[in-house]
Amino acid sequence: MSFLNPVWTKPASITKKTLDPLGLDRISDRLTSSMLTGITALTMRARYYSFYVWTIKNVNETEKINRLSDFENAFFDRERAYAMACIAHNEKSSNPNEDHSNIQGLREAHGKWQESGTTLRLHGFRHLGNRLGGYGYYYQASVGNLGLTQQEHIKDVLTPLGVRLAEAFEKKVSKTKYFEKFIGKNLIPKSVFHDYGSKACLCLLHGEDASDRDVLREILLGTNEEAKGVAHHKNRQDTLVLVLHVIDKLGKLLKTADEQTFLNIAYFRQFLLKEKAIDYSCPSKLNQALDRWKLFRGHDYFSFTCESLFHIFLESLDINRNKGLSFTQFTSLFDTPEFVQEIASVLRTQIHAKSPKKIILNEILANIVKIDTGSFSELNLETSYEFDQACNLDSTINEQILVDKLIEEFESEELNLEKSVILASLVLLLIFARFYWRSKPAEASWKWLVSQSIDRSKNKSDLGVSIFVYELERRLSNPEYSLYDFVCWIYEDYIITQAITVYNEKVGASLYNRPISWFHSDGKVYRIDRGYDPRFRNSRFYSCISILNDLGLCTLNEDYYVLTNDGKTMLHRLASGEE
Repeated sequence: MSFLNPVWTKPASITKKTLDPLGLDRISDRLTSSMLTGITALTMRARYYSFYVWTIKNVNETEKINRLSDFENAFFDRERAYAMACIAHNEKSSNPNEDHSNIQGLREAHGKWQESGTTLRLHGFRHLGNRLGGYGYYYQASVGNLGLTQQEHIKDVLTPLGVRLAEAFEKKVSKTKYFEKFIGKNLIPKSVFHDYGSKACLCLLHGEDASDRDVLREILLGTNEEAKGVAHHKNRQDTLVLVLHVIDKLGKLLKTADEQTFLNIAYFRQFLLKEKAIDYSCPSKLNQALDRWKLFRGHDYFSFTCESLFHIFLESLDINRNKGLSFTQFTSLFDTPEFVQEIASVLRTQIHAKSPKKIILNEILANIVKIDTGSFSELNLETSYEFDQACNLDSTINEQILVDKLIEEFESEELNLEKSVILASLVLLLIFARFYWRSKPAEASWKWLVSQSIDRSKNKSDLGVSIFVYELERRLSNPEYSLYDFVCWIYEDYIITQAITVYNEKVGASLYNRPISWFHSDGKVYRIDRGYDPRFRNSRFYSCISILNDLGLCTLNEDYYVLTNDGKTMLHRLASGEE
């Protein structure tokens, strides 16, 4: 018995809020939620939307609910039975295209299945810790955001659209022995689960006889009446259609569509094929979605780079664990001739200054722009736009190349402080040079980024690309503003002060458990508490791929994806604007 694990499936994990030391997830979460409302990194199977709304319908119709625990117990009974049905179906399945990955509570449920005889005793068995199972952990907010449920005192209830989906799924469930006489029962023969799974398993949604498939397509692709004119439903539709277009384009080239390729397409309008950069074009209707995912990737690079600088700071504290480091002592570590040599080496130019304090930042920006535009001139709206168009996967340096080099430094046996800080600083400067032209006229996608960067509860911007561009532009009005000034500013405001602020916010919000601390003040010096490794943000791309496969719009052909006939029809219909 082997559980299928297709190549598009990337294990998802719950990241504790304490593991976001600089608060950079705030904007990335808003960006992905705006573009993929109802789909998260942890909602990877489409049929769970159907199953959960049917469960709510069935519980509310058949159980007497007087308190929250009544609703939770009844819900939990049905979910663990469904987990067993999917496991039972996998046991009998011989079709390699039937995907049984990401069953909620798989490990515990599989163990229960294996240790049982011909009959399962369900009472007292918990496959997930949450009283509402995978619904409570992963799907509850998403189902609500799709307009399928609403909260009513001690329980969730269905909207008319939710009822429609639940009734469609019930057409399959109602034909099972489980539905007829085993819902809520303690002792259930395995044969009942085999029957249940053969009719309603997660993997069977893509079939033409799946009564809920077409309803789910309408809901997730935003073609139902309830979604018309609603911005976040339109954004989700555009993203999913964009993913279909990427799959179609790459599938014809026998290339796997993965997250890195998708983000390269969004950011550079190119992808790599046998190490060669290929230009990507899409229908004009999808340009806005592609542009917004470019801004997500920009924030992703920005976040990874800031966390890299945080990592370097903690590593430096670790090296000086016995005595600690003051801020002045730390910044003096990169006020060296080696720092100048490193930036000259990376930019492949001559720098005559002997200290970072003498390197004018505007000249560094001009050198960056020159690499791709060919002219050494100050950064302005025109040169920023030219640089943004020219700096791509073919360039001598770009954000991805610098990030890859930064990762190599972190994986080496000994940290090269000067080189690591230079690489990280240059990523930030490339981001500034690339996005500066957008900020002045505030074009549409930039306005969207700014709107997603605001913390409404505090009426201020969170740390991200937009505030970085505005603040650096202000500092560059000083013609003597140096590279050293820039690095000190980023470290003081964006790394150390930001980490302390975020930590204090979490301490204030924590009622029971004190959040993780990374470093602390000891008089005039800082001391390390634990290390931190930078990470990239989850674009939810793998959830999109998995859901589109579940819906029968794409399929795995050997090791790359292709569109099904339904997928091609859907792409043509929605990419051309036909409704």
